[in-house]
Amino acid sequence: MKKKEKLALFLFVDAFGWELLKKHKKFMESKIVDKVRLKTFFGYSSACDPSIISGKMPSEHGHWNSFYYSPKTCPYKWLKWLKFLPDFFMNHHRVRSKLSRLIKKIHGFTG
Repeated sequence: MKKKEKLALFLFVDAFGWELLKKHKKFMESKIVDKVRLKTFFGYSSACDPSIISGKMPSEHGHWNSFYYSPKTCPYKWLKWLKFLPDFFMNHHRVRSKLSRLIKKIHGFTG
């Protein structure tokens, strides 16, 4: 007789962490058999998502993002003057696209 194989399904819901699950205990209660708190060393989903999808580490797939507050060393501090421009202008896709290209040209990366 052939041994039955078990199927394991892992569901990752971005921004739905353990604390939220504790608040909403009934979330998929009838479907989820085991709920286990996971600890990530990736930080934000910008590294987690590509790793989950590809099965590779950030050093292999090249997607990593980590933020910290440092106004004195921020490479984008020159952009603070843009806050005086009207929202309808700054939220226009063409303006943002051209600005992104300029930032990429100046700094070598987007963000």
